[in-house]
Amino acid sequence: MSRRLSSAFIQQRALVLMNSVLGFISLLNNIGDDVSSAVLDFFTSGRLPKDLNETVISLIPKVINPSSAKDYRPIAFCNTVYKCISKMISARLSEVLPDIVDSNQGAFIKHRSWAHNIMIFQDLLKGYTRKNISARCIMKIDLSKAYDMVDWEFVEDLLRVLCFPSWFISWIMTCLKGTNYHPRLNERIQGSFKGKKGLRQGDPMSPLLFVLIMDYLTRLLRQSSKEKGFGFHRLCKNLRLMNLCFADDLVIFCKGNLNSIRLTQDAFERFCNDTGLSANTLKSHIYFGGVRDEIKSKILNIVKIEEGGFPLKYLGVNLRPTKWKAEDCGIILDKLNKNLKYWVSRNLSFAGRAQLIHSVLLAIRNFWMNIFIIPSKITAAIDKSCRDFLWVLSGNRSKLHRAS
Repeated sequence: MSRRLSSAFIQQRALVLMNSVLGFISLLNNIGDDVSSAVLDFFTSGRLPKDLNETVISLIPKVINPSSAKDYRPIAFCNTVYKCISKMISARLSEVLPDIVDSNQGAFIKHRSWAHNIMIFQDLLKGYTRKNISARCIMKIDLSKAYDMVDWEFVEDLLRVLCFPSWFISWIMTCLKGTNYHPRLNERIQGSFKGKKGLRQGDPMSPLLFVLIMDYLTRLLRQSSKEKGFGFHRLCKNLRLMNLCFADDLVIFCKGNLNSIRLTQDAFERFCNDTGLSANTLKSHIYFGGVRDEIKSKILNIVKIEEGGFPLKYLGVNLRPTKWKAEDCGIILDKLNKNLKYWVSRNLSFAGRAQLIHSVLLAIRNFWMNIFIIPSKITAAIDKSCRDFLWVLSGNRSKLHRAS
């Protein structure tokens, strides 16, 4: 790992990253040498000038009519030079993550897909509504303000335990601890304050560090599974699968008995105490299969979250123990209609429309058909949308379909 992290940083790489950040290759001739020198100086000296770590925070509404601070998502706009530095660190970090992070994490790791998480989750849900099945349960946990609550000291300790080189840890912590925030409200900068914890949403390094933090939970859960009285969820024992992660989307599986729940809850509480994170109990739910009512009541008192019902939403997809229904396929039709709404307003040729259908619309359909058995009603609607887009003319009038 140390060899992959310690290879020399070169000016050409800094220039490429600068172009990806600025988006204007014409600027490279004017300021390219100065920016690349500033970036490479950080990796030589280990010092980051204060001005380079100044960060503007914009509050993005999460709902149509926000009424409280919780309805906004803080997005950090980092300095351009800092983003180049962060991207170079992230490129090195992403090279070693596949060897460190468990396969149950599907986000921000090379050659891993979120579809893999959905397929596993869907398979484990099968049979949940049947009677006389073995006791099982699933906890879908929403982490409250996940990025904003991360403890910096824990990040440093975690990197050290994972045997990252001291100089690499120093680079990361210099970027984290030197943050100075400037909130932007009503199109004006309103003062400033120094950061004391959290990962910036907008920093290229933040998602990768958060993946490492969530992998710490996986290690704690694996450790708790070795305790006497713990039982795995159906189909999970051989794989020793206890959770699925996609960034801050967390799902935990275990047997539906009190001992398993207590051990799982203890591991999660330790994770929260160590990292500074916590569960949003209002958005978290537990799902039972084959669990008696009296056991359910005791489990709900332990986990302090409500029982949920099906279908449940995971990574934007409705999942249920039975086959997909037409009303669950809204995400597919929404993706198609979003593209079509944009394309229809453009003056595209027949060949151009045909190419978009084959390369985009049918690719979306095929992707979802690899995961689920899509109802025939939905496939017919997709085919109709493709036909209408292919043959449409101006004035909302359709052309006659050609024989060949």
